[in-house]
Amino acid sequence: MPKFVILDASVLINGVDLSARVAQVEVQMNSDDVDVSTMGAGVHQHLAGLRADAYIVTFLSDFDAAMVDATLAPLQASASSTPEFPIKVRAHQTAVSSINPSFECLKAILLTYSPIAGAIGARSETQVTFPSNDMITRHTT
Repeated sequence: MPKFVILDASVLINGVDLSARVAQVEVQMNSDDVDVSTMGAGVHQHLAGLRADAYIVTFLSDFDAAMVDATLAPLQASASSTPEFPIKVRAHQTAVSSINPSFECLKAILLTYSPIAGAIGARSETQVTFPSNDMITRHTT
């Protein structure tokens, strides 16, 4: 049974490699569950609805040049501006292949960002959810 341990995931946000500041990453490829049950079915019947893909990343907070805050703060959406940007995530730093696919979207957005978070004596980290305005696609080349 093939297994792997995530030790060196690759996380690129808007072209910036933030992998060294990532404590946890999750790629969610979801479809809404549309109930299409009818009379007499006896069970719920389902169809896939709209996609609701997202990335969830826990960053170790920092204010270094070209790192977490410098990359994310300008991408924060507001009522007058909702920048869309690409995200690419791989399980390993090695090249994209059939055993190390890349999960990519071109239109992620950032709705909530907490540049400082943590308890006394704990590391400062921030968990960020990046909803995708298109589908996350799996690439092997």
